[in-house]
Amino acid sequence: MTGTGNSKFSPITSDTSPGRAPLDLTASQYDLLCARIPSPMQILRQDDLDDDSTFRIVAANDLSIEAVGMSRQELINKSLVEIFPNFRGHGYLQQHVNVLRTGRPETIKIGTDFIDNTTGKTVIAKIFYLDSHHLGVLIEDVTSHEEIMQQIHLSTQQQDLHTQLTPLGVIEWDLDFRVRQWNPAAEKIFGYTQEEALGRHATELVVPSHLRSHLDQVWKQLLAATGGSRNSNENVTKSGATRSCEWYNKPLFDKDNKVCGVSSLVQDVTHHVKVEKALRRNEERLRTLLEAIPVAVILVDAKTREITKVNEMARRKFGAPIEHIIGSVCHQFICPNREGSCPILDKNQAVDHCERVMLNVKKERVPIIKTVVPITLDGRDYLLETFVDISDQKRTEQELQESQAEAEAASKSKSEFLANMSHEIRTPINAIMGLTDLVLEGPLDDDQQAQLTMVQNASTSLLKLLNDILDFSKIEANRLELEEIDFDLAETLADVNNILVPIAMNKGLKIVCEIDPAVPTLLAGDPGRLRQILYNLIGNAIKFTDKGGINVRVNLEREQGDAIALCFAVADSGIGIAPEKQMQLFEAFTQADASTTRTHGGTGLGLAISSRLVKMLGGSIHVISEEGQGATFWFNVRLKKQTPQSLPTASGE
Repeated sequence: MTGTGNSKFSPITSDTSPGRAPLDLTASQYDLLCARIPSPMQILRQDDLDDDSTFRIVAANDLSIEAVGMSRQELINKSLVEIFPNFRGHGYLQQHVNVLRTGRPETIKIGTDFIDNTTGKTVIAKIFYLDSHHLGVLIEDVTSHEEIMQQIHLSTQQQDLHTQLTPLGVIEWDLDFRVRQWNPAAEKIFGYTQEEALGRHATELVVPSHLRSHLDQVWKQLLAATGGSRNSNENVTKSGATRSCEWYNKPLFDKDNKVCGVSSLVQDVTHHVKVEKALRRNEERLRTLLEAIPVAVILVDAKTREITKVNEMARRKFGAPIEHIIGSVCHQFICPNREGSCPILDKNQAVDHCERVMLNVKKERVPIIKTVVPITLDGRDYLLETFVDISDQKRTEQELQESQAEAEAASKSKSEFLANMSHEIRTPINAIMGLTDLVLEGPLDDDQQAQLTMVQNASTSLLKLLNDILDFSKIEANRLELEEIDFDLAETLADVNNILVPIAMNKGLKIVCEIDPAVPTLLAGDPGRLRQILYNLIGNAIKFTDKGGINVRVNLEREQGDAIALCFAVADSGIGIAPEKQMQLFEAFTQADASTTRTHGGTGLGLAISSRLVKMLGGSIHVISEEGQGATFWFNVRLKKQTPQSLPTASGE
């Protein structure tokens, strides 16, 4: 738009109240807004409400520019009084100001002699509020409309109903039932031009053959009905098609008050008749469906709260005859004892969908799920209520709850039993291990040394298994408690390495541990459980890796005050895990492939315990892996930094 560039006007919003927040539209966006309007439109800006001369045009579409007969350069960014000086003396500018002050639209009629000195023209300007500085103006040339209305008015006075503009067919018959007048609408309905119809008998034009024998009697009735008559007929057209028509007939009288013909208005209602028939068919289908659907449906008068209609399913659920239900207050069957608490009528909800109670004729309380929506039929408000009986679901839910409670109790008993048994079994295992250690310290030959070493290794494996079972059982029974003590993260990792590095070296593997420098190592939490998680993950990595190595990395995830979140990652170059098996890894007694149990050993408890411990430490555990490409297990935990009081002093005290 010439002269506007990319500058912005004071923004406007879609709110219609004065003083609203602005929209921040650019000049090109105002132009686009105008261009999308299919009528001449301008946007005006006013910077000072106390000076109505500051109105200026900031945007206009091509239709608007054509309407005022100016170029865009002559129009844009010019004030109204500069372009149309006659506006000031007729109060038009004040009407613009009123719209800005009140937000109410106004319509003003303006002669175009204010624009281009052409007389006899009239335009209407419809002014509407955009924001506190902008108005929209729609311009409509109504000159031709007013002329047509004047012609219609004159023609109506002179010719009564015989107008060429009416959408009704206008036909005038003489006493012999021949056409004396035939308007364009009649041409459109029946297909005959005025020249073809004039002078021809009704039987030659519109009367179907099966009605011609009764025509004389019909004609006499029309002539005798001095007050006029109305009837519906099936008529034929020039093409032989049948049309449904409504006829309005009235005898014509000459100056001697004698009947001299009949004037008829005819309306083609074929489409309406088809629609009515379709509606009746649809109503019948709807009635059939309503009776057939397995959902109870009732219609309640919103004013009287009486039931006005029920389908067969509702009748069966109520257990009463239709005549006993219709006319009853809805609270007698639906939502008993809740009168005055209707969510729709008393609490102004738009839709109610909830669990309620139905009272059948036997006074039995039946649980239901009910949906209620307000509707309007024939100008009267109703509530459309549908409901389903959920008695079976309620019984099933009760049975499931009881079964779940029994299962939970059994699971808890099992976990407690396992915890107790694991503890009882661990005591003799410790005794066996202790005695084996003592014997191994004495003089033994090679066979005795090898045999006792096998006993020692087997006892160690059995003890680890029992410890896993004990931990898992405690977790399942909610008997495992975390401690919070000060510890050094580097020392905790070193403890794990001291145990697992020799095992890795026996397989030719290398373990690399890295702690990001941003990670504080003096922490407070449960180092034992953290050590257990790392032992399980690194131990698994060693177990399922035959060549390469294991990389352990610790990063700072976030830090806030004395609270920190650390991310631990254990990556290996082992056999990897198929994607479809990864979701099962953290379930108890589960491994990615049952065959690995035979090859590598293990119970599948380690990852399950680790997952639960990570969750107890405020984090989550995940795995990224592909078959043959190794695996990366990573988890995050929440810990605390040690307080200054607990930090060791320079002297080590």
